[in-house]
Amino acid sequence: MFNQKKHLGIIFVIICSLISIGSIALFAILLNNTNESIGVCAVICGAVCLLLQYSCAVILRYLSKKGLQNAMEARTVLGDGAYGIISDISFAALIIGSDGRVIWYNRAFSHIVLNSKTQTVKQLSDLTDIPLEEYISEENGIETEIFGSFYLVKAYGIVSAAHPCFVITFEEKDEEHFLRLRLEDENTLVAYIAIDNLDELYQYAKDRFSTASGEVAGVLNSWAKDAGGVLFEYTKDRFIFLFEQSHLSAFIENKFDILDRVRNVNVGDVGLPVTVSIGISTQGKTLLEKDANARSTLETALQRGGDQVVIRRKDGIEYYGARVQTSQELTRVGARVFSTKLAQMIAGAGNVLVMAHVHPDFDAIGACIGIARLSMYCGTKVNIITDFSSEDIKKCMKKLRSVPEYEENGIFIDSCQAQDMINGDTLLVIVDVNNPAQIEAPDLVKNAPEIVYIDHHRKYGDIEGENVSVYIKPSMSSSCEIVCEILEYSVNPGTLQRDEADIMLAGIMLDTKQFLRNTGSRTFGSALYLRREGALCSNAQELFKTGLEDLTREAAYETNVVIYRNHIAISQSGNGDDLSVDRVAAAKAADKLLNVKGVYASFVLCTMENSIHISARSSGKINVQLIIEKLGGGGHFESAATQLKGIGAPEAVRMLKSAIDEYLNENEI
Repeated sequence: MFNQKKHLGIIFVIICSLISIGSIALFAILLNNTNESIGVCAVICGAVCLLLQYSCAVILRYLSKKGLQNAMEARTVLGDGAYGIISDISFAALIIGSDGRVIWYNRAFSHIVLNSKTQTVKQLSDLTDIPLEEYISEENGIETEIFGSFYLVKAYGIVSAAHPCFVITFEEKDEEHFLRLRLEDENTLVAYIAIDNLDELYQYAKDRFSTASGEVAGVLNSWAKDAGGVLFEYTKDRFIFLFEQSHLSAFIENKFDILDRVRNVNVGDVGLPVTVSIGISTQGKTLLEKDANARSTLETALQRGGDQVVIRRKDGIEYYGARVQTSQELTRVGARVFSTKLAQMIAGAGNVLVMAHVHPDFDAIGACIGIARLSMYCGTKVNIITDFSSEDIKKCMKKLRSVPEYEENGIFIDSCQAQDMINGDTLLVIVDVNNPAQIEAPDLVKNAPEIVYIDHHRKYGDIEGENVSVYIKPSMSSSCEIVCEILEYSVNPGTLQRDEADIMLAGIMLDTKQFLRNTGSRTFGSALYLRREGALCSNAQELFKTGLEDLTREAAYETNVVIYRNHIAISQSGNGDDLSVDRVAAAKAADKLLNVKGVYASFVLCTMENSIHISARSSGKINVQLIIEKLGGGGHFESAATQLKGIGAPEAVRMLKSAIDEYLNENEI
């Protein structure tokens, strides 16, 4: 371990000896000289050199003794035979104690130290930040960068009478490492690209449709050519892009500017932008596997609303883009096809369980009621799983007392009762949520043999399971709007009861802010269907009425507001006695803050026992769903929410501001 210092000491002693000999010789020559000062200087010089020589000899003796002690300690630990073998083997090795202290290393490792120009290596931490425990637990070793080179590092325990020690070996992997990087860079990736909204734009500008489609294809071809890739259109407005993985980092660094370049293609006199969705997967050993993964990833991008790139990696999913709010589809073909499929699944099930997210609102409850009515129409037993402490649930249950099926059959149950109703032919329908962390009874998802997701929020991530059907439409205003279209295609007119229709209408009114935001022709079509089934806006509005105490709670949020980054309103309030009411008050306050001039988005924090609930709203210029996703939540472009557990309000505000900063740094507003 001390070879380097020992060699330097020997060289220093030799130099001092030569200087001393020269000084003595000079002194002898000057003995006959009459200049006494020169002689005195020579004598002093010689004496100093002799003193230096003696000091170096002492230091050298100490280093040799220290090196001997470490060598003896290594012999004690390894034994003479193993010590001799490890000393002479070609690959580097060292012995360390359980505390990470370096006891000794062999000649091969000393060359690594000398080449790195490192003065000393006393601890394993001088070489790597990876703790010893990780090397011990990993039998195949860990590839580690040390002094600019890559080694496969392995740890072997030694049984020693003195104390536990470990032999650490270092196998050089530079050539393999850089070859692997080269192979990764040359790995062929498959990307699927879809033009999101040309069919909808065709309704507004038929004369410009073909030109716009050609312009988008030209932009995509230019992008592919710059990357040295191959792009071809395999069906109308859908493309496959093959490229080397080395270009992926450049795409990410440029924040997939292809989305902006396509968005600059406008259609019609009003300048409607064209958008594309891209799905890329780095997973898959064969082209067939890569193709399937990329195709699935594109569907995720489309279900999240389009105008974005989704990359599926081994360690998770990455999202880029989503700067434009989703335009509503004009065609209802997909709704008709899914309605037929869902009705068949319900009719073939032994029983149906329906549930939404925790703390359900009128949209979630209304969607559950719509699916329950469809199940009754198909003659299948149905139950709605919910939290009876919710104020909105209490209002809806009170309103549904006049409907015989709800009173006689006990349709509303809690999650504990639902566990006993899971059978081999049970169908679980989950509405208004696709984030597993926000589902009312997540344990049921693990046990249900067949599951259907119906939601209008952007897709949160992969929804795993073999028997899972997904119908997610971020372009729709609400889950109640989706269920209305399903009912129109599945049941006879007059099947939906008036009180059920009132609650579903309240759900649409809630998520559209009384038809002021996120509405389209299909939204009003669903409202018209509910009106034909007996719903009245005045009846639906009755569900929104609150007491004076609730109004006071809302005011508490509205009087404690901070404007962040010029256009973001952040408000918070203290603990409330009724947590569900406090959460609703926070959501209403978030809506009202958007009426403040210059506010593009609002975030209201509500303290709920050991967690912080955040309600987020947007005027349409900021995608609050992307911000909330950074905090583990979800939603859609204009409305999102999350819960941060185990932290206080100050830390929650800090995390929220950090997520806002990250979003604003990536997106211009």
